[in-house]
Amino acid sequence: MRLRSIALAAGLALCAGAGAAQDETPSLTHDFGDWNVACDNVRGCTAVGFAADAEGGAGPHLFLARGGGVYDQPRVEIGIGFGSASEAVMDGDAIEVAVDGARPLRFTAVARRGRESYDWPELVFPAERTAAFVEAVIQGERITLTHKGKPLGAISLKGSSAALRWIDAEQKRDGGRSALVAVGPRPAKADPAPPDPPTVRRAPPISQSGSPRTMPPALAGREDVRLCAEEYDEESRRPPTAWRLSKTEYLWHIPCGSGAYNFNALFLIARRDGTGARSAGVGGPSDPDYLTNGSYDPKTRLLSAFSKGRGLGDCGDDSAWAWDGRSFRRTHQAVMESCMGVTIEHWHVIWRARVL
Repeated sequence: MRLRSIALAAGLALCAGAGAAQDETPSLTHDFGDWNVACDNVRGCTAVGFAADAEGGAGPHLFLARGGGVYDQPRVEIGIGFGSASEAVMDGDAIEVAVDGARPLRFTAVARRGRESYDWPELVFPAERTAAFVEAVIQGERITLTHKGKPLGAISLKGSSAALRWIDAEQKRDGGRSALVAVGPRPAKADPAPPDPPTVRRAPPISQSGSPRTMPPALAGREDVRLCAEEYDEESRRPPTAWRLSKTEYLWHIPCGSGAYNFNALFLIARRDGTGARSAGVGGPSDPDYLTNGSYDPKTRLLSAFSKGRGLGDCGDDSAWAWDGRSFRRTHQAVMESCMGVTIEHWHVIWRARVL
């Protein structure tokens, strides 16, 4: 199930290459067969292999992450997915993992549950097995998972070699000994180092006492605010919220339309009386003032948004920005365009910054 929501498209449309300039969003994800890959602005890359013949996005998936550092090694995890089969998997259960293909491999991994907001089981992957497992995946056809003699599903390996070869190229490892697929004679120490992440310095915290609770006429009269209000009926309309950003400016959160699990809102920066309004600059290029499920925390000076592709929350866009005293600057963005039961911990991070 491929996500193509307006909110996600808007949030990603400015994406450029993995070596993008500061505060630009790096490249979108790329498909290779049943695999999806992406890299961030510091050449950290991730690959996700999806379930073979899964119905409703309920099957398992494979997650591979590798940092952009010269000596960074791949990290592999397997998400078992959700559904009746995975519900029977308990913490510490043994899961038989079999890779079929040119280099068959079988081993036992340990399940864990309850990381962060999800209770879907994942496999704790033995580190000493990673290199052999990745080699088998590159030449394999599918991964099958078995729990107490019962099948948990299968992961397709169609496109895995091309996906990991793409990562080799993006991380500038191709032609070197550190590559996963495009291996060559160049020593790992000769691989080019990745760029440093941009640094975002947050503005000092400021008291929120006395922040306005009603929208001033200067804001209420704006065309975009009027259109926003029209998307709510009178009974379900939510009041606006204002947070103090500086001595003179406030961040206004003005609720707009809502769905079953997504709530859209305008985010504008203006004075207490609503004059001098300007865009918060955190939405997509077509709607720079709108965010989905957006919220601001004045203690951390972080603005966040989580656009769900579906109610399960296994696809969409997860982003954050920090207030530096003049503007909001992106600090994080993770995306998953395919609604296939992938936990947010396994989404592709395509932008990261050092936050001070």
